Amino acid sequence: MMMPDEIATGQFWRAAAMRAVRSFCQALLTLGGLNSTELLNTGWVTILVAGAGYAVTSILTSIVVGIPEAPSAD
Repeated sequence: MMMPDEIATGQFWRAAAMRAVRSFCQALLTLGGLNSTELLNTGWVTILVAGAGYAVTSILTSIVVGIPEAPSAD
């Protein structure tokens, strides 16, 4: 787990936000693509909620595991 002083930096949160946005977009592209080809039959609200879930999971993973793009205070 990351130390509190490493999580408190702006650089960490910028990197975590970028990873969360990428995860959100990947979920939208994947689920939206499956929905448009009728391999998945769901509404866009469900796809957006799933994307938000991916983003939250990404942020939590960044807090627990860390982010390679954000240099640690070694």
